[in-house]
Amino acid sequence: VVDGAGAAAAIIPYEYDTWYFCEMIVDIDNDWCEFYVDGTLEHEYQWTLGTFGTAGANTLGGSNIYANPGAMGTPPGAYFDDICFEELGNPPPEPICEDFDALEVGGYVADQLGGNWTTWSLTPGTDEDAIVSDMYSLSPSNSIVVEGITDLVHLITGSNIVSGKWSYSLNIYVPTGTTGYFNLQKDIVPGTE
Repeated sequence: VVDGAGAAAAIIPYEYDTWYFCEMIVDIDNDWCEFYVDGTLEHEYQWTLGTFGTAGANTLGGSNIYANPGAMGTPPGAYFDDICFEELGNPPPEPICEDFDALEVGGYVADQLGGNWTTWSLTPGTDEDAIVSDMYSLSPSNSIVVEGITDLVHLITGSNIVSGKWSYSLNIYVPTGTTGYFNLQKDIVPGTE
């Protein structure tokens, strides 16, 4: 786990070939972020802590699912399923979720979904887009695979969120010998923060 300062903040042991439920809760109003794996709090930190400990933005824009090679050249090749953004409130509104089951296997994710799904370079339908797969799935039939130069971006809305408490969750499956990576973006413009 890497925290808002860009530093390795926590090492979480895991098994290959196993589905894990990951959830990040960002409390913009209280400037706090918590990271859970299978319901266990693994790490928490000040949300506005920016790169190298400088003050960062107190907003939430979306997520980035990236084909980041691992240590010693381990190739990316993780599967992601049941991705949800949800505002936590009383009562909570309906979550924004995608299980990828209605998409065509072998097709590009952002190209098929459109809307708030895109890529880092804003080029859905290219090699930067994730692929729909039926190789491994937690929901009935499909998931997405992140490999090669995949850099999928999922925006929550059309503008940065500036208040409230939000949950971002997904399930990740990392086959033996591969890696997987995701992060939250504080801005809807990829790479801003």
